[in-house]
Amino acid sequence: QGAGSIALIGLARSALHVARDPSDPRSRLLVHVKANLSVLASTLAFTPTSRNEGLVIDWQGRRNFDARQLQATKGAHDRPALEEAKMLLFALLSGGPAPAKEIIDLAARSGVSVRTLRRAKAEMQVDSNRLGFGVASRLQWELPENNHIVQAFRALEAQREPEEVIVTQIVDVDPPT
Repeated sequence: QGAGSIALIGLARSALHVARDPSDPRSRLLVHVKANLSVLASTLAFTPTSRNEGLVIDWQGRRNFDARQLQATKGAHDRPALEEAKMLLFALLSGGPAPAKEIIDLAARSGVSVRTLRRAKAEMQVDSNRLGFGVASRLQWELPENNHIVQAFRALEAQREPEEVIVTQIVDVDPPT
């Protein structure tokens, strides 16, 4: 996927992807992920290096690494944001249901994107309930008890010392003007 959309890659005749080298965190891999008019080229490794107040690419040669292997390791770099979103959802909802709008607003203020928050919500199987009718209705989110992620967070919370307990309520206070 290019820029999060398969449509961009679908239009291109050829596509390259740059990823971290799993065997060397300083190195990067240039992986040929799509080729409509020829066979895929070999994966090349390189290291970006600062020299003379500029960036230089030091090519390190070919690597036995293909697009499928890249996809298998891709989630590792995405996990911190997703894990952060899960922890935030748990912290906001472990005390009980809360308005979805407030959760989305607090997540945005914490640097968690709506897309990542929704992925976390889906993985945690957070329940959505509509309260009221018509224009006055509002959406409320609630943690399920039978989800393995929620159970793992609850187990971690129970093991912590009292001063280390995960925050279960966040109060949003605007500074006085």
